[in-house]
Amino acid sequence: MLMQEDYTENLPFVYALCCPADWERVSPLLEILQKNDCRLCWDQPSAAGNAPAAENAEVILAFLSRQSVEDHSFRSRFNRSILGGKPVAAVLLDPVELSPVMKAQLELEQVAAVDYAVCHTDGACCLALLQLPAMKPCLEEGKTIHIPKASIKKYYLKRRSTGEAIQISKDEFTVGRKLTCSYAIPDNESISRIHAVFHLKNGICTVMDHHSTNKVYVNDRELDEEEQFQIKSGDVLELGTETFIVDVIE
Repeated sequence: MLMQEDYTENLPFVYALCCPADWERVSPLLEILQKNDCRLCWDQPSAAGNAPAAENAEVILAFLSRQSVEDHSFRSRFNRSILGGKPVAAVLLDPVELSPVMKAQLELEQVAAVDYAVCHTDGACCLALLQLPAMKPCLEEGKTIHIPKASIKKYYLKRRSTGEAIQISKDEFTVGRKLTCSYAIPDNESISRIHAVFHLKNGICTVMDHHSTNKVYVNDRELDEEEQFQIKSGDVLELGTETFIVDVIE
């Protein structure tokens, strides 16, 4: 369990910054870092303990996402960290459109960026962080790094009309009538040219409606426009007159 510690000694530590909307994604990463003897504080007000101020940290760990770059409070804290002259390790949680100011800051020599999407798993992302030179003073010396093994999930769609098991085999997987779709159903007029798009990232798979005529239903509920629904084993997907059952194998 992730616990905020009190640092009464003059030990170098990492101070993590994220916006509240990203906490569910960030906290598992912080837990792995802490389990690997990284001295760590963060900016969550609900955390127990008396956290030292970010100004006293050895390095700032900033988690950048679509939400955070639009969060004025986060941007202000990030800017203050940069202006304070601290080394910064930035984790790119999403492909983000940075403001010109933030982009210039990330290009500074003192900022090291780890792309979470490229790492594919929490463990690989944390391993990349633990290997950054700026993080070294905040780690216990002589410890063995224990990174949890990634749970490799395989997502399949079982097509009820044919019995086929279709693996969602790439990061962006399309289903539709168009022949260039990842899985094409060219002979069913109830299916739009690109009917649904599945996104596979870090072991999580979501589905969204691609402006289809007959919509996408998950467990009898119509997906809202632009909604990305996280699918799991047993979910029933309806695309036009086609029905698919989700099967997840770990």
